[in-house]
Amino acid sequence: MENTEPKPVPIISETPIISETPLKPIESLPKPKNNRIFIIIIAILFVAVLYLLYLNFNKSPAIISTSTPTTVIITTETVSPTAIPITNPITGWKTYTNSEFGISFKLPQTWSQFTTSGGEYFSKDSDTKINIRLSKGILTSSDVYSLAFSKTVGQSVVSTQNTKLADKTIDGYPAVLMSMDYLQDTQDVPSFSYVYVIKDGTSLYTLDFWQDQTQGQNIKTNILNNESIFNQILSTFKFTDQQITTSTKHYILKDGKSTVDYPSDWQLTDKTIQQNAELDQNGNPEWSQEVSITKDDYTIYSRNPLAWGPDVCFFADFPKNDSFVGTEYNSYTEFTKNGTIYRRVKTSTAQTQGWTVCSKQSGQNGFGTVSGFGNTTYSTPLQYDEKTLSTMDSILMSMQITN
Repeated sequence: MENTEPKPVPIISETPIISETPLKPIESLPKPKNNRIFIIIIAILFVAVLYLLYLNFNKSPAIISTSTPTTVIITTETVSPTAIPITNPITGWKTYTNSEFGISFKLPQTWSQFTTSGGEYFSKDSDTKINIRLSKGILTSSDVYSLAFSKTVGQSVVSTQNTKLADKTIDGYPAVLMSMDYLQDTQDVPSFSYVYVIKDGTSLYTLDFWQDQTQGQNIKTNILNNESIFNQILSTFKFTDQQITTSTKHYILKDGKSTVDYPSDWQLTDKTIQQNAELDQNGNPEWSQEVSITKDDYTIYSRNPLAWGPDVCFFADFPKNDSFVGTEYNSYTEFTKNGTIYRRVKTSTAQTQGWTVCSKQSGQNGFGTVSGFGNTTYSTPLQYDEKTLSTMDSILMSMQITN
């Protein structure tokens, strides 16, 4: 057998073999390029976020108002003090004063100068084409303006065409607002109006805002849309002087059949006069009773009976009839009491202003010059005072024949 010597087995050491070449420090190794890109992206995103936040906090209020409200809107919408005058709509309006009625009020510059006809005053707005009619009357028991004060809101007054809309107080005086709808009227021009009536004792002051269909088709809508303007005008209404009230005297005439009430600062004269030089059929003179009631240059004359009889008064709504002799008048002031309608008309002279009073009872077909207890006329100065003239009307309406 061949004796073979076993081959040596290599010894494998568990200790790692370390290269003699020294290793470079880890920190000196080049950084990967991917890390640089990542940092750049992060920086860009950070800047983008800051930019978006900047835009968000600097948006205009109009854009912000579409999202959740922020305090930015509140601070940017603070009202400037220069906006305060807008709350006063009558700034720049003109003042109208009526010395005859003793009143004044303001209205927009677009309203025309007032003109007068038949004791009433008229103006028109160039923008809305609405008219205003200003008049003065006396409180009675039968006319539509007087009865409106006794009605409740929503009720008809005299006819279904007139409706009470509101009770008001104007310059401390009771007042009412009415609508007067005559759009279906077939006799006159169809019209619609808002009427304000102010009561001062026995006097009524009426401001009628109206329009008829000759001035447009949607006149009712036009009136309704301008109610706020009417109310603003009435908010400036003022009486320019105060009415002086005095005690009243009650007088029974010498004939024992008639009475009259008049203010204590007026003077009454009651006398019997011969009407003319002629004698009656029995050979006796004809006498008449004449009463005059006077204050300063204002006098009421009433005479009864008249030797020549009463005259007939003709007006546009009671035209002249060839069967009667009388005078036709174009303008007048009307007032009513206890079913008697009075119309006062001017008959001027060179020195004084004369007035004839015509009247008629309800149901009569025409007017005559007999009013009160006889033929009644007024004498006033040429430059007369409207309030004193209204007092004369009140004295006339108090005249009664008792027997």
